[in-house]
Amino acid sequence: MPKFEEYKCPVCGQQFHNDDDVVTCPDCGTPHHRHCYEMTGHCVNKGLHSAGYDYYEDNKPAIPKKEDGANTEGQYYIPPAEKDNNQQNDQPRVFVMPMAPIHEDNTYDKDSDTIDGYKVSDYAAAIRANVPRFITKFKQMAETKKKLSWNWGAFFFGSFYMLFRKMYKQGITFLLLSFTSYLGGITLALKKAPVFAQAVQDMAASIQSGSVENLDTTALLNASDYAVAQKYAFITMAVLLVIRIVVTVFSDYFYKGTVTSIIKRVNDEIEKGASFMQTSVFPVDDGSLTQEQMRRMYLARMGGVSFFAPFAAYFALYLLMTII
Repeated sequence: MPKFEEYKCPVCGQQFHNDDDVVTCPDCGTPHHRHCYEMTGHCVNKGLHSAGYDYYEDNKPAIPKKEDGANTEGQYYIPPAEKDNNQQNDQPRVFVMPMAPIHEDNTYDKDSDTIDGYKVSDYAAAIRANVPRFITKFKQMAETKKKLSWNWGAFFFGSFYMLFRKMYKQGITFLLLSFTSYLGGITLALKKAPVFAQAVQDMAASIQSGSVENLDTTALLNASDYAVAQKYAFITMAVLLVIRIVVTVFSDYFYKGTVTSIIKRVNDEIEKGASFMQTSVFPVDDGSLTQEQMRRMYLARMGGVSFFAPFAAYFALYLLMTII
């Protein structure tokens, strides 16, 4: 009978103690705190049972640290020869999905093709929305090594589309670049055309005072340096258009890199011994779920789309424009 104090609960990661209420899986022997087991509803290693998994064969216990020949209670360590220097903890990471499971798309399960060495089915799981288009695009890019592709969503929505597809770094970068170009262009136009700038200020003052009925826009058109202001406005629009086109033609390439990095990150964790555990806020019968199915669901959560990010960015820009 193993000493549970030599192990950690795979759910909460806490070391077991003598007075803990511990239950073990009848199939693989994995120990859990009773309340942790009741929370998950099943053994955390359930997906490995079909392969004959044995918890005690894959998990060596921590050894009580000794000082002056006596054990120091509560302190444990892993001998240097047995410790994996690539992991921060002595137990594999457990991915927790605290929501009802996503119904995975099995369309690509029988597709043996790969993209950059990763399964097409993994890309499908991480993309989630408009999968056929992106799978086709990604395959073409992998085969031809070309980076340019036209994306209408990116053309119409620009950086907000990137944020929608969770390309956060690229989305924020191009959003700031566009905003800086716009602000710089307007500032330069007003600086090079002072008469036009004064007419704009007078019009703004009239609007703020409520005198909209007496608003005269002819002062803007009749300003002596109106042509100068118009020239810089066109230059600013041209710069913004170039930025939008860059976003459009590189969006699919950036998205392919984002999805690939998600798959690689999850696969790297699994190679280090990570497993999956599902908790649900709703009663869900997940008895048939395997570790592979749960991995696909986790990819779907990591990937997919975000409606919050583009709206948050738009709201932030609105506040920034109001302050300026």
